Amino acid sequence: MSTLDTLRRDLLTLIHSVKGLQAIVITDRDGVALIKVNSELAPELSMRPAFLASTVVTSEQCSKLGSGKCKAITCFYENYQVVHFNKNPLLITLIASINANTGMIKALETQFEPILTDLKKVVNA
Repeated sequence: MSTLDTLRRDLLTLIHSVKGLQAIVITDRDGVALIKVNSELAPELSMRPAFLASTVVTSEQCSKLGSGKCKAITCFYENYQVVHFNKNPLLITLIASINANTGMIKALETQFEPILTDLKKVVNA
């Protein structure tokens, strides 16, 4: 099994660990997806590069408010919620139903450290 397959398996395990979590997308700063796993319920529009790249702009603007570096952004829409983690130079986007437990989704942040380490090895290979 390749490293990329292992990463996908690990991400799918995380998706199934929180009820309502529908997708995990890890992108570069331009919104280009490096790895993406999703259920059939995930809204396609929220996984497009333009939407994902808009987080970078939002994060940079928030940082200019004088409160320091923006580490995470949580957005609530009518039917779903999106949590972005800024792990420079990568971004992690979690897409979930509006009824999913936001606290449990945000608690997944620490579980991405080994995944990001492995992903950086694949990207730099």
